[in-house]
Amino acid sequence: MNGKPWGPQQVLWGEIKQVQLLMLLLSNLPRGGKLHEVLQGALNVPEEEVSDKLKPCPEISVDGIRAWLSSLWSGEQGPAMQDLITWQLKSENMSGAVKELFETQSKLGFTLSVVRRD
Repeated sequence: MNGKPWGPQQVLWGEIKQVQLLMLLLSNLPRGGKLHEVLQGALNVPEEEVSDKLKPCPEISVDGIRAWLSSLWSGEQGPAMQDLITWQLKSENMSGAVKELFETQSKLGFTLSVVRRD
């Protein structure tokens, strides 16, 4: 966090706004929709199923993120993570989730993006 210690005295306005935007986005997803389904599944993945493999994404680009995700998802996975990997391989799941994301972002008037944090 910019080399500053974490603590109650430090006001993290940008991070607070990120949490608030995520709250708004998630609370406006269609219940029973594909995106709601997969994000709920992601929230239910036990941390130990991913924490050992998790490393920072080295390159924020389409190809860099694709390679990073492939490296995280390759090899043996826990059952909850394997369910997510299998879920996203079905085109009707991902196309439905992407459509819902577009619709929700349009409704709210903002788009989430990925920026490298150094």
